Amino acid sequence: KDINEIKLTPKQRNFAEHYVDCGNGAEAYRRAYNVKPTTSNEVCAVKGSELLHNGNISVIIKDLRKQQADRFEITRSDVAQGYLEIINAWKRLMVLASKETLSKDEKQKFYLLKEMVKGSDYRGAYDSLAKMFGLNEPDKTQIDQTIKEIQVVINRGSNGGI
Repeated sequence: KDINEIKLTPKQRNFAEHYVDCGNGAEAYRRAYNVKPTTSNEVCAVKGSELLHNGNISVIIKDLRKQQADRFEITRSDVAQGYLEIINAWKRLMVLASKETLSKDEKQKFYLLKEMVKGSDYRGAYDSLAKMFGLNEPDKTQIDQTIKEIQVVINRGSNGGI
């Protein structure tokens, strides 16, 4: 389906735009649907999740993200490189921290790196890289193999055990 043929209500379109802006389904729902201040976060989270599972909205979100990346001329490679720089800076910091004695130059590097990179940045960079490259997802071949095994069992059952 052509992206221009996808029909969304104005609120659904608004939700997609807010989601790309803030990255939070509950907040995007709250902004797009003029939610009352008394509405619970749980309700907004459920409604936001429902909208994110709408295929047409997902396609629009993907397209909006691509447009945004194109506008900023940023690629997955650029993002990955940035995360790797954070990870490597943290590793250099840990090497310096493990030394018994530090030269004056090493102490300056240590404190500079310590100010620049926090442990949470390091963990966040690893988590983001893993998510970006699908490393948190189960192994696809394992899932495919399980599906094939289930199909074989179903086929045997429907053919009278043959």
